[in-house]
Amino acid sequence: MGQAPPILTGTDVLDLLSGYENEFGNVKKKVKRIWESGRSSSIKSSDGKYHEFKAAIFDMTKQEKEIFCPLLEKAKLPYGYAANISRYVHTKERIISGYKSHDAHFVLHYLLQFAVKKTLKPEVAEPLIRLGAFLRGLWGKVIDLRDLKRI
Repeated sequence: MGQAPPILTGTDVLDLLSGYENEFGNVKKKVKRIWESGRSSSIKSSDGKYHEFKAAIFDMTKQEKEIFCPLLEKAKLPYGYAANISRYVHTKERIISGYKSHDAHFVLHYLLQFAVKKTLKPEVAEPLIRLGAFLRGLWGKVIDLRDLKRI
């Protein structure tokens, strides 16, 4: 495993981006040339050195998305309980888009726990599972004090 990238201060970042001015839309083209494609990106500093930025721990790989999307797409749900969530899952493109807030609410409460447990790293999946359990307990119709202490 490689070394962690150096920690940059605000001044360091400004020095790295010096010479890039906001020209109403052209800035994206200039900055885009700096970044490499792939799971980690590099930026060239003014002294000619490259600084590498690794992908975030919660960033899903292509293989993880290929597991995650069909899990959500093939979930059998009763009518009225975000039953149309499969319409918003695009397995070929590996994206989920266009869903409503109710669908996101339902996914966070119930479906996300199963999907992330199979696809994400434990240090990412565990907090998401606990968050879903907390919200389910908090927004339940009946709240038991023992359950409240547990969550």
